Amino acid sequence: AASTAANYTVTATDANGATATFSISIDVNTAPTLSYTINRALTVGRAADTTGGGTNYTVSTGGGTGTRTYAVFSGSLPPGLTLNTGTGAITGTPTTAGSYSAVIRVTDSAGYFTDATFAIAVNPAPTLTYTSPINVLTTANGTVVATPNLSGGTGGFTYSNINFSGPGFNNNFNFNGTTGVITADTPQAGTYVRDITVTDSNGATSTFRLTINVTAP
Repeated sequence: AASTAANYTVTATDANGATATFSISIDVNTAPTLSYTINRALTVGRAADTTGGGTNYTVSTGGGTGTRTYAVFSGSLPPGLTLNTGTGAITGTPTTAGSYSAVIRVTDSAGYFTDATFAIAVNPAPTLTYTSPINVLTTANGTVVATPNLSGGTGGFTYSNINFSGPGFNNNFNFNGTTGVITADTPQAGTYVRDITVTDSNGATSTFRLTINVTAP
């Protein structure tokens, strides 16, 4: 435990003026410390990331005397998350969306304690849809033909698409991997079926099968 030294000199004097001197050094331990830094909200069904560069939150703790123990003093953690009573780490996979706040108390072996608030939002899993099927003319060059409808998830979304059936999609449409918007690029007649997936910053995904019918005017 971190400590600072306090040095004292004690002098005793008797009735005849005789003295004796004694020096003493006392280590004063610091109180335990605890803090949580929230970097990103959680998503239902995705395990909390507390180790990598894209962590949801980090914990910092130290000081105190002897063994430190941790407990939820008030409030509540998101359902699915648990507190490690020996380290203060909070891990698990959230199951219910909402905003949660808990006061975590760290207590050292001397009985001194410090409180820290752990407050975090849990977003519902993402849900992706498009209006489908979409009917497009072969003359619709440069026209936005599909815009995603997205709910839930945690910001920082990316979109990807793979072919399910039909002619070459990428030769007839431009697909924006950041927004999920699809723009016509001199499309040829045919029926294009794509599986489009959105992924949020916690790795949660949703996939929608989109059909685009292209016909001549």
